[in-house]
Amino acid sequence: MKYRLGIDLGGTNIAVVLLNLDDLEKQHKGIIARAHGPTPYTFGYDAVVADIARLCFECLKKVDVDIEEVAYAGIGAPGVVDREKGILVYSSNLKFKQVPLAESLSKLLKIPVYLDNDANLAALGEMLLGAAQGSKNAVIITLGTGIGGGVFVEGKLMLGFNDGAGELGHHVIKAKGRPCTCGRQGCWETYSSARGLLQTCNEIILDYPASSLWQHVDAKGQIKDCPTIFAAYDQGDLAAKRIIEEYLQMLTIGLANIVNLFQPEVIALSGGLSNRSDILLPNLQSGIAKEVYAYRQLPQTKIIKALLGNDAGLFGAALLKEI
Repeated sequence: MKYRLGIDLGGTNIAVVLLNLDDLEKQHKGIIARAHGPTPYTFGYDAVVADIARLCFECLKKVDVDIEEVAYAGIGAPGVVDREKGILVYSSNLKFKQVPLAESLSKLLKIPVYLDNDANLAALGEMLLGAAQGSKNAVIITLGTGIGGGVFVEGKLMLGFNDGAGELGHHVIKAKGRPCTCGRQGCWETYSSARGLLQTCNEIILDYPASSLWQHVDAKGQIKDCPTIFAAYDQGDLAAKRIIEEYLQMLTIGLANIVNLFQPEVIALSGGLSNRSDILLPNLQSGIAKEVYAYRQLPQTKIIKALLGNDAGLFGAALLKEI
């Protein structure tokens, strides 16, 4: 069978695509139908599963495909998952604990359903069809509110003995640094995520009373979105220049650590902050070259922008049993 359903279950929205494997080489990369809607998690687990099933059937109806023609559905969920049992062990966003998500959805769809972590599936999508396609050793990093990612070694996604490997945002780059939601201090995520960039901004602008950034602060005197910082940087604002320089320094430290640990051919950056790859990539490529072990003797890891955007996890979900 040539059809696969890919599902991205988020804390805010649910997205579904129907993939035709015969069309992967086309511009749309095999996506022949889409459906999406808000996640009704406040109504409980059963309501969420029912809504996922409804969106799957809505997707199929758009192109007149029967569920019997679909080999399986893959679903990416935020949080800790048991891949073998198809259980969502814990999701802070959805407030679910130990729920049999794959089995519950399979009963409604009448086809096999496979579950994985959403960050793993986004990485898989980029590996199979996106920026890291053709690489055996690659790291895909999502620079969003936090930092997520996936590590591929010889073409295999590194999972660890408890499926928890690849928490790249939670290696410490500054001892006794900023407190992290994970309970540690100085995690890379606390400096190099969007939240980390905003904290750096709101600390630094105190030293620059003439900065144009003060025109955009909220009632608490804080900047609340990253594009505002980059816009000020583009206009030559001195505070913004220092903010971005400090952000790049912390981002470089973390990326250099990852290069030294895994020696990937490619690191692909996704997430909202990657939209300013025009600033990030040139600085990161040169900065990392000076930081990594034996850089003068070894070919350099390429730092590139991911290609699939929000569809990465959907492709990964739809193709998770193809490797």
